[in-house]
Amino acid sequence: NGPYQDSYTKNIFYVIKSTTFDVKLDEIVAFLGANPLGTPQQTREETRRQSPIETQAQFTIEEIVQRTLPSVVTVKAGTISGSGFFVTETGVVVTNKHVVIDGGTVSIIDSKGQKYESESVFVHPTNDLALIKIKGSAFPYLKLADPATLNIGADVVAIGSPGLPGYSTLLPNTVTKGIVSAFRKNDMFGIIITNDVPLNHG
Repeated sequence: NGPYQDSYTKNIFYVIKSTTFDVKLDEIVAFLGANPLGTPQQTREETRRQSPIETQAQFTIEEIVQRTLPSVVTVKAGTISGSGFFVTETGVVVTNKHVVIDGGTVSIIDSKGQKYESESVFVHPTNDLALIKIKGSAFPYLKLADPATLNIGADVVAIGSPGLPGYSTLLPNTVTKGIVSAFRKNDMFGIIITNDVPLNHG
């Protein structure tokens, strides 16, 4: 009904007259930050066996970097630069939409320094994703993992080409490491996967 303050103890008391209460609680997965895409009864060992990239038990971080680095590229669109990676052997690269949306001609530079001009560019209408197609074949590419197999605490490796603040110089083939911190559902963005990997512009 309202607060009553005891002048001696400075405690605040409430008189509650209602006998029924409506309480909304978050699902335990949402509260704990567990992967909402995963199966609740799925064990860690089952997750490892189902993962399309069996890196957790087989490869060290150094080996993962050596295997994936050839698939990572630098994306340049006018004066803007960013990072991307091949998702097909036929030259399709994934990058961010904000890198290519206003850049005009888009080119990519692979891990060996070879430059390719884009044949076509597709930008997602709502998400910050873009696809770049270049001419060629037999490119090394990365397989996309099933997000349901990801767990909190899993190692995360980021490879890309950050820029130096105030300079046009890039630092290609830079590697940082962290872990998956949490999963959160968001009304605007859907499922958000947070991590503590150090990331810089580019």
